[in-house]
Amino acid sequence: MKSKLLFLFLILFCANQILAQQTIQSTASGGSWTNPTTWVGGTIPGVNDFVVLNGEVSVPGQATCAGLTIAASGKLINSNTTTTMTVNGNLVNQGQIQRTGWLFYVNVSGNIQNFGVWDPHYTTLTGTGIQNISCGANNYLHSFTNISVQNQGLSIVALTPIYLSSPFLLNSANFNLQGHALHLLGNGRFENGNVTGTANIFFSNDAYLGNYNHNLTLTGDSIKLNNKARLGDIALNGTVVVEDSVTNLQTTTNVNISGNIVNKGKIQRTGWLFTLNISGDIYNYGEWIPHLTKLTGTNVQNISCGEGNYLNPFNNISILNASLQVKALTPIYLKSPFLLNGSSFNLQGNALHLHGNGRFENGNVFETNNIYFLNDAYLGNYNHNLTLTGDSIKLNNKARLGDIALNGTVVVEDSVTNLQTTTNVNISGNIVNKGKIQRTGWLFTLNISGDIYNYGEWIPHLTKLTGTNVQNISCGEGNYLNPFNNISILNASLQV
Repeated sequence: MKSKLLFLFLILFCANQILAQQTIQSTASGGSWTNPTTWVGGTIPGVNDFVVLNGEVSVPGQATCAGLTIAASGKLINSNTTTTMTVNGNLVNQGQIQRTGWLFYVNVSGNIQNFGVWDPHYTTLTGTGIQNISCGANNYLHSFTNISVQNQGLSIVALTPIYLSSPFLLNSANFNLQGHALHLLGNGRFENGNVTGTANIFFSNDAYLGNYNHNLTLTGDSIKLNNKARLGDIALNGTVVVEDSVTNLQTTTNVNISGNIVNKGKIQRTGWLFTLNISGDIYNYGEWIPHLTKLTGTNVQNISCGEGNYLNPFNNISILNASLQVKALTPIYLKSPFLLNGSSFNLQGNALHLHGNGRFENGNVFETNNIYFLNDAYLGNYNHNLTLTGDSIKLNNKARLGDIALNGTVVVEDSVTNLQTTTNVNISGNIVNKGKIQRTGWLFTLNISGDIYNYGEWIPHLTKLTGTNVQNISCGEGNYLNPFNNISILNASLQV
């Protein structure tokens, strides 16, 4: 008997729940939320009801429901007063959510599906577990002020590409794009949180991501920046691909990349300081002109350049950790100083193209082969502490040298001059001159420990033979050794 009574109670309880949670639809003509004539059957929706809007319905003050669907013919607006629409469940918009001149708040604890116009003043996600968001193509989430997350523990998951034209304040929550595209228009952006599963990001109408107080981190296997991307202070974890262009905001900007960067377009500074901090590999197949580039890795970072694609920060490229080893995977093109800061750069036999201010400073360059000097480029100076090592270091075009150590056979293919300063070039190896070794008005000394093969013009100020055993000298016919001052031997034990 007791079991029969319990069974009857459960049936009645479930029936009451079903009756309590009914679906109420508006008429096609709509009206005020609080007016019975607005609703089919004349029943005003309660907090436990699911609501479908088939016409234009205005909310005076506050309204709450368990779920809301706005049909393609439907429209939700606020009346001439500050209004809060609370949906304790899912909100599906196929029509319009439209603000008037008064503040319009929309609070949603469930999933959001937007396939229409979304334009209140504020949208707040009030869930505590997971809330999913879906957008139709070009159906932007556009709250006039912002979209925000109420609870830090909330996880937001994208089920489709996401379209944003308003700030989305994550408030330390996580937004998982799940590899879906992110379309940012105008003020559309994320702030203060983590975006994971990032893939393609499309920037339109001066949209941007990051700023000095936005505390934003994006993570993804391949974060592709499309169109005219604008970045402020931001952390990017994963391989970053510049598909078109990237500039910084009109403020001092640090972009921290924990991963590789592939530049297929243009990395462009504004008038404000733009620093790229990169822990992974660099692949430059476009224009690279921020203010500063800092290599922040601690082990090995590889660099690749497309043909004629120069690394050209306005200030310099620098290495933060002396333990780092940089390796060239292709010929290297430099238009800016590269401050090695005691570390090493292994060219691996690839050519080095120096243009203008392109040079290395304060470190060691290994496996050096062909070096091409353009537009008064030079290597070495009194405070540059630079050593180049290679089996055959070939100096092409109009090479200019300051104080420098060259370990290996040095081949002058065209010409070499010293800077407008006293210069010592220390060669631990042989030298083959096929062109012209020319002094400027400042003292130019060649210190050579190996053999000399002169098939061109030899007119520095001083040539010093620094070997301790045997040094051989060869001259082409009529190719005189003609330093302005003299040739000298430093060690009496040397045999020439």
